[in-house]
Amino acid sequence: MKTKSILIFLFLFSFINSYAQKQAVAVDTIFIQTLVDSCKTLKDNGDYRNALTIGQNGLNLIETAFSRADGQAQKFLKTAQATTLRNMGNAYKELSDLPNALEYYKRCLKIAEVIGDKMNIGGAVLNTGVVYLELDSNIKAMEYLQRGLKVFSDIGNKRGLAICYESLGRIYSNLSNDSLALEYYERAINLYDEMDNKRGKAQSLNNIASIYEKQKRFAEALDNYEFSLKMFKEEGDSANMAFSLAGIGNIYSNGEKNQKKAEPFYVRALDLAKKSNDLDLQTQSFNALKDVYKEQGRYKEAFEMYDQYVYAKDSLLKMQNAEGIHRNEMQNNFNEKQELQKAENDKQTAIAKEKDKRQKAIILAVIAGLLLVVVFSVFMLNRWRITQKQKKVIEKQKEEVDKQRELADSRRIIAEEQKLVIQEQKTEVEKSKREVDEKNKDITDSINYAQRIQRAVLPHRRDIMAAFPESFVLFKPKDIVSGDFYWAFSPLPLKREVGLPAGQARGEVFYLACCDCTGHGVPGAFMSLLNISFLNQAVNEKEIREPDKILNEVRLSIVKALNPDGNEERKDGMDAVLCAIDLKNKILHAACANNPIWYIQNGELKEIKPDKMPVGSHTNIATPFTKHSIQLQPGDSVYLFTDGYADQFGGPKNKKFRYKQLKEILLGNTLLPMKMQKDILQKAFEDWQGKCEQIDDVLVIGIRI
Repeated sequence: MKTKSILIFLFLFSFINSYAQKQAVAVDTIFIQTLVDSCKTLKDNGDYRNALTIGQNGLNLIETAFSRADGQAQKFLKTAQATTLRNMGNAYKELSDLPNALEYYKRCLKIAEVIGDKMNIGGAVLNTGVVYLELDSNIKAMEYLQRGLKVFSDIGNKRGLAICYESLGRIYSNLSNDSLALEYYERAINLYDEMDNKRGKAQSLNNIASIYEKQKRFAEALDNYEFSLKMFKEEGDSANMAFSLAGIGNIYSNGEKNQKKAEPFYVRALDLAKKSNDLDLQTQSFNALKDVYKEQGRYKEAFEMYDQYVYAKDSLLKMQNAEGIHRNEMQNNFNEKQELQKAENDKQTAIAKEKDKRQKAIILAVIAGLLLVVVFSVFMLNRWRITQKQKKVIEKQKEEVDKQRELADSRRIIAEEQKLVIQEQKTEVEKSKREVDEKNKDITDSINYAQRIQRAVLPHRRDIMAAFPESFVLFKPKDIVSGDFYWAFSPLPLKREVGLPAGQARGEVFYLACCDCTGHGVPGAFMSLLNISFLNQAVNEKEIREPDKILNEVRLSIVKALNPDGNEERKDGMDAVLCAIDLKNKILHAACANNPIWYIQNGELKEIKPDKMPVGSHTNIATPFTKHSIQLQPGDSVYLFTDGYADQFGGPKNKKFRYKQLKEILLGNTLLPMKMQKDILQKAFEDWQGKCEQIDDVLVIGIRI
């Protein structure tokens, strides 16, 4: 009878315990779902910090509830855990804490793969790919996004597919594969149309427009920018409207060269960029308006825009530097946090295991005690002895844990002291780097401004095209500014005979010079400005028209300007080729200083040999330059060049390119249009140069009669 009573008591005890656990899991499930939903809502509303706090509370509760849940409840908890980790990763991504974002996506993916949760798998790989795209790790981003395409395709998630296609389009655009980029953007647009997602479609249209703009397909680019602008306006998305407006301004400014039409779009883009505090777009808009006002001759407004551009650019650089420092600090904090979190998790796990072990031991002891009271007391005594042994083992383990904790605390203190020293050193290095960066920026800005001045005095390409529609100018300065320059001039008829046919109208004689000044970079640029001034002075003020006499006069001006006393041995001057081309009679009059003229006639390359002396100080300064006159024929090609192209080192044996190869390229392609010849020359030069440094300024001019 006593035995039956004990068995009934044990059954009731087990049933009540099981029922209580199920009720606790049900309550936990409701509360956990509430926390998961709250985390997502806060994240979607931009309250990222509170979203992270709620998410962490949810993770803690999930971990506590998991130990007492059955199979079905455990699957729900794992799904909730993966979803929460993904939402927290999104919050970290929006806070620009990319290391933590990647860590949470990784944890989400690991859990989702175990339980087969494809929605969270797709979300984790997609967001991981987007983060790697922001980190400019295109190949790694592509791997995750391709995986995301497969997952979203399997579950029929159009929104996920559209975002994957759009992100892959950005990657291929970064890799300069425009055809694939356009293909993926079009796929994204088709899906956005099916979902009636105007904002997503407008963003893809903007991306397509930027590719068309780069390819100079301005009409198509304009259509896409205008369409995206309309959609962003309907959605009330003023931040993205600014990008569309700036794009339209670029088309009118760079494509149609209509600065008046471009101006209002840049102004509206700038206004919206200010409202959204987008420093990057503000910087672009200030710079664009500066160019617009400059082209219209509104120099005061151009200078104002330039000042605003410099200020905005400086602010942008400071912000980017601050973000870089902040990101490094977040990475360090993340690593430290991971270590502390791991230690805390280990501690909590040990405590939970110990607590569970004790509970089980108590239950077993109670059951054993009840049975022993009925059966025999000797068994109870034996159980008590076993309990005492377990207690000693636990106390020994506790002492070992305390020792390990003290050791960890000592190591942490040492690590913090080392961190303070490293931080001080880092601060000092960053201070020095900022000073160097500021000085480099000032120097670079000055040289860039000098480049604009130099390019302003060079003849415009359309002036040469007006005389020779089939022509090209290949101009590659070694540095920002160049010692090589080209010069063109079309004079009015003269009042007296000067050696060329008299009474010619404007445009019948065209002067073209290809010059290489002493030095390159800034010194060479100063010499180029000086020599351009002397050429203009000779033909405009002194009305000299014969090429050899022009070079003679320029030589005297150089010597007088740079060595007025004649008591210094200076080598300042330039190597030059100056042509006066009679367009009506097709006669080439030329004078050459150290550099020749090549012309191809009837498939044969011929050369006008130069005088072996520069335009400047030289032992033969009294010797006049030689005048050459050549009868040209329609279809003849004439080439002027400096020595920079032939002297470039490169190729498999790191040797000079040399004039022989240059002759072969020109002869082999002389029947092609001049634009294609330029492209071939540029590609041949870049292939030969490879990874070698460009050693000199490069200038090659080609014209077809």
